[in-house]
Amino acid sequence: MLRLALLVVLIPLAFVSGASAAAPINLGPERTYRTGDLPYSVETADLDGDGVLDIVSPNTISHDVTVLLGEGDGTFAPARTFPGGDSPRTAVTGDFDEDGRPDVAVSNVFTRGVSILKGDGRGGLGPPVGHAVGEQPRTVITTDLDGDGHLDLAVVNRRDDTVSILLGRGDGSFVTAKSFPAGDRLSEGGDGDAYDLASLDVNRDGTPDLAVANRASNNLSLLIGNGDGTFRPGAIYPAGTTPYAVAAADFNGDRDPDLAVANGDSRDISVFLGRGDGTFDRRPRQGAGVAAFALAVADLDGDGDQDLAVARNPNTKYVDGKDYAGSASILLGRGDGSFGAPRDHGVGPRPVAIAADDLDGDGRPDLATANRGTDDISVLLRGDTRLSLTRSERRVTWPDAVTLRGRLAAADGSPLAGRRVILEQRPWVRGAFTRVPGQPTDGVRVATDGTFRLAGARPEWTTDYRARFAGDPAGHEPMTSELATTEQRVRVRLGVDENDLRLGHSRVVTGSVSHHSHACLPITLVIRRDGEVVDERPLTLEPSPATEIAGCNPVRRALRRVDALLAQWTSATARPSPPTEPEYRFSYRPSHPGKHTFVARFDGHPPGHLPNRSAATGFRVVR
Repeated sequence: MLRLALLVVLIPLAFVSGASAAAPINLGPERTYRTGDLPYSVETADLDGDGVLDIVSPNTISHDVTVLLGEGDGTFAPARTFPGGDSPRTAVTGDFDEDGRPDVAVSNVFTRGVSILKGDGRGGLGPPVGHAVGEQPRTVITTDLDGDGHLDLAVVNRRDDTVSILLGRGDGSFVTAKSFPAGDRLSEGGDGDAYDLASLDVNRDGTPDLAVANRASNNLSLLIGNGDGTFRPGAIYPAGTTPYAVAAADFNGDRDPDLAVANGDSRDISVFLGRGDGTFDRRPRQGAGVAAFALAVADLDGDGDQDLAVARNPNTKYVDGKDYAGSASILLGRGDGSFGAPRDHGVGPRPVAIAADDLDGDGRPDLATANRGTDDISVLLRGDTRLSLTRSERRVTWPDAVTLRGRLAAADGSPLAGRRVILEQRPWVRGAFTRVPGQPTDGVRVATDGTFRLAGARPEWTTDYRARFAGDPAGHEPMTSELATTEQRVRVRLGVDENDLRLGHSRVVTGSVSHHSHACLPITLVIRRDGEVVDERPLTLEPSPATEIAGCNPVRRALRRVDALLAQWTSATARPSPPTEPEYRFSYRPSHPGKHTFVARFDGHPPGHLPNRSAATGFRVVR
């Protein structure tokens, strides 16, 4: 198997240098629509023939498919639900029986199948008709793979690392599936975990090829189409860590298709620039950000260049059972294969799919996400009212505060003086926005130059801020600003008398950790003698008596002697001070002379708090 060292452009999802200077993409307030249990995909199509796009979302736990019929103004009628077979995961729409009415195909993740739901042309879907594919099918896409003019299906099978091809007959039925190796089946061992796929013509032969994102082996594999619906192995390209999604488009305007890959654990976007001969170019890796889970491609700013819409989720692995706040991020393409800085807009927790399409008929792409954390669809519509927000500090240490500033203007840039703007906040460990304390009940007043300001916003965790304008009788649309995010660190202190200490004597070392809840934060004490680390040990702080933390038990722990040559630990107790900050203290008696230094280290709580440490301090031990 050929492995190419290609040029991968890694677009960071936070604080990219050289950001695009294009104007912000103005998006209105988020509207949410309830789905079934665990929506995992969001697709758009005109299911009822009224010329307005509708939304389709399969729900894995409730075993059904939600249909939201568009009203033409960006709103949707109450959800309709149709059987989707066992555990439907992703969906694609197409006219598989060629009757002029869109149908829906869904992957059934636990039954090795793909189900076809025939559309009735009025927004309804028929009962699922299953077709066998590989093990744990995930993403399903449609295109004409064999050149006969009929839509076919390609589905990536996560567990057996294959792609199954269902060739359509044009009457809604399909030829028995054939499967082709992908993912780890093409590599040298391990778990490839084929996860997503896209169709493109990589070598200009007029035949669709396939690109597969392999989540566990951290690569992208190509399947080269033979023109008859069969495929042969292509190259394997390294991607970022844990690639979740892949999308194809021409990002640099050379008419050759390129690829974008959303990487979860390396928290970036890889862009593969196609040469048109089946090979790709790359650029150096850049930065890091928040885990990217899904992609959509559209010209969002109308400049003729393809842009990216990214579903971002700080907790893709769900390691601690929390539904962290999600966002829809826009990365505007520069037309040369590079992108500007992410522009984040708040959506529901744990978004796992995103679509970019014109949902209100104004000719501009809007955004929709499927939110696993709240079982709903978020819709963000384009608007013309201009609303911006910035924060004074990108990173603060508790209990420091930030100042929020912004501007509200009409479509022509003229200030909307005297209006009111509500400022909202959302810690990353929670999914919902609440009002920022300290502002008037009706919000912050906009000054004559269109600006507004609020000082004293104190982030308790890494926090998203946004401004929200409700609209006015003059016809200025409701609008929500892009997110302004401030990262938060706890304050870690450690202190000790720095005068010389005679060997055989002891000295008390004290410290504290400043955090909004005064809860059980894990601290690591690092001790060095003459520059070399001689001990590291954890210490968990007690909560303040003024604060009750569910599931957090007070800890009183004696740190016992570990290295007889190092020191004697006579006692160590984490004890709370008054409600300002928890404290720790211990008595330390060194066994050897030399320079003894101490550092208290907090390793962070992603995505809530950044790592931090105390200043190093210590004393010399003399005989």
